[in-house]
Amino acid sequence: MEPDLEPGSFGVELLRRIGRRLLRIPAQISWVPALAWAALIWWLSSQEVIDPPPLIPALPVLGNLVHAVEFGMLALWAVLVLPRRNGWPVIDRATIPRCLVPMFAYALVDEWHQSAVPHRNASLLDVLTDAVGIVSVLWVIAYLGQGRADGPGLGRRLAIGMTGCLCAAWLATAYGNAYGRGPWPW
Repeated sequence: MEPDLEPGSFGVELLRRIGRRLLRIPAQISWVPALAWAALIWWLSSQEVIDPPPLIPALPVLGNLVHAVEFGMLALWAVLVLPRRNGWPVIDRATIPRCLVPMFAYALVDEWHQSAVPHRNASLLDVLTDAVGIVSVLWVIAYLGQGRADGPGLGRRLAIGMTGCLCAAWLATAYGNAYGRGPWPW
């Protein structure tokens, strides 16, 4: 069943169209993309990385921003397993914990895993960047599911989400530059 949504701007319609295509994945296998993406994140975290000299000042921030992108994509894939109303994922007070808790837990476990990889370290600030990416994507998807979604509202959410991701990545980078390893309790 197609979502009963009012037409929106080009951006709203484009993202809804992409969402509708992703939502064609049968419910029985809707967990496969999220699991495959989580495995990719795990594999990437297993790679030894030697930081290049900071020739471009923004490069380390962009490296930390990858956390938001990786986990934002995980959120995108994870919503496929949520219940649907009128063909669109239901993101509300009842479903948010079912989405956030496993993804936040995975971000912590992945960061812990990364701490055992040579030339890598773990940081709660990286987990914060992961969390901001997750929440930003869920916020945009929930908005797209509303009949009143429009271009300015989508633009605001995208701008706020991107700004939040950049701020979290900057914080992780600044802390790392000032103190070496990020804060990590284990």
